[in-house]
Amino acid sequence: MLMWVGAVLVGLNIGSTAAATCPCVTESWTYNGNSYSYCNNPNGAKTAWCPTALNSDGTYTSNLPFTYCEGEVLTACDALKDANRPACPCVAGGEWKYGGQSQMYCADPSGSGFQWCATETDSAGNYQSGKYAKCTADILESCEALEDAEPDSICPCVAGGQWTFDGKPQSYCQKPNGIGRARWCPTES
Repeated sequence: MLMWVGAVLVGLNIGSTAAATCPCVTESWTYNGNSYSYCNNPNGAKTAWCPTALNSDGTYTSNLPFTYCEGEVLTACDALKDANRPACPCVAGGEWKYGGQSQMYCADPSGSGFQWCATETDSAGNYQSGKYAKCTADILESCEALEDAEPDSICPCVAGGQWTFDGKPQSYCQKPNGIGRARWCPTES
C-alpha cells in the first residue's frame, strides 16, 4: 500500500510482522495554545494523531506532516508515552493547603487560570510561596495516576453513616473540603 506522509510517498507492507514504532515527535508540542505529547486528538479529528515535525518554537501547524495513531502505532506511542511520562512534581502524597483550604495534587485554588501544585510545604502542610509546579497535560496525567492509586479507606462509619463536617451533611466515607489522603468518616458520634 502506498501512502503520502507529508511530501513523501511511503510504501507500507500491510502484512509485516515487524514491531511498530512511534513516528510522533518525542518532545511536547503545542497546538492552538495547548500542550500535548505523542498521540492526541485536540481538534476532534476522526482519531488521535500526532505531528512528525514541529516548528522551531515547538508548535504544530497544519502545513507540517502528521500521522494518525491507530492500531500498532497507537500501542507503540502509548507505551513510549508511559515510559517517558514526567514524574508528578507535587509534594509527596499530593496533599497541601492554600489559604487554609486542603488541596490534592493539581488544583487552581488561586484562580490563576491553570492547574498547579505545591512542590514544598511548611510543617503544617501549607504551600510555600513560589514553590509550585504548573500541571501541564503530561504532569496532570502523572499526578492523576498517583491520586487514583491512593488506597481507599475501610470505612467503619458512625451508625447510619450520616454525619456533618463544618456544618455540611456528609454520608459514609468522604473527603470533605478535600481533607485527607483517602475518604474517611467519624467512627463515634
